[in-house]
Amino acid sequence: MKKIFTICASLFLTGSIMAQVCSPTPPLSEPKFDPKPDSVACMVKNQPYSQTFKFRIPATAGSFTINWMAIDSVTNLPAGLTYELNKGIGGQYNANETGCVKLSGTPTSTAGQYRLGIYVRIKVNNTLTLPGELYEVASSQGVADANKYVIWVRLKDAAGPNCPCVDTTRLTTNDIKVYDGTETMCPEVGSGTGISDVQSAISQLSIAPNPVSSNAVVEFISEKTATYTAKITNLIGKEVMQKSVSIKAGNNSISFNRNELSGGVYFFTLTDGKGLITKRFIIE
Repeated sequence: MKKIFTICASLFLTGSIMAQVCSPTPPLSEPKFDPKPDSVACMVKNQPYSQTFKFRIPATAGSFTINWMAIDSVTNLPAGLTYELNKGIGGQYNANETGCVKLSGTPTSTAGQYRLGIYVRIKVNNTLTLPGELYEVASSQGVADANKYVIWVRLKDAAGPNCPCVDTTRLTTNDIKVYDGTETMCPEVGSGTGISDVQSAISQLSIAPNPVSSNAVVEFISEKTATYTAKITNLIGKEVMQKSVSIKAGNNSISFNRNELSGGVYFFTLTDGKGLITKRFIIE
């Protein structure tokens, strides 16, 4: 199944309609999860979200030599989000190997900070298997800086230049810190202004016609030349189209054809990997 993007009505790009599984390249240079939670933009309630975390398996854990680790589940995700691993659930990652997990969807839960539970099996010394939540297993084995194996994600009610700072003291597995408006605020991840490049550079984003029956044109103004990812997601956050697009300074247009997409509510998104700008549309 194919979709066609046209940039400025002259450049045709084709992309497959499929969710993109994360890539573990380039590999990490040390054991950890990356990016750090305070380097990840906040999710916005009822808006499509996608974020990839890479991880590297250490060679040792306390007195044990690690052979491999398998991730069996990721818990405490806000409602509307799902996860994918580049080797699939239960896939084995060898010591010093880099893997990745992709979170995506449209979050609908209460605004707050969510401490994810990462449940693993770790084979050590070619004999023992250590099961449990990753941070808890690492801590019990005396691994230094075990909190670098923790993922916190933040969800806010509305888009804006600030987001509650990450509270790294909330280490309890599956902890949820509900925001009540008294949190310390930090600039949103992105450019020096606290807003990502795509959010600060793009304006007057529109889709016509809307509702879409066959073809539609996305129009917007960009303050600079850049390369972004353009994608379309459905109401439950599943990607049905994704493609890298080159944007020029000034007026831009991206045309797309509905082809075999079923009727319903969709979201068109431009993202630079740090922030995003989204427009809702309907296919008849």
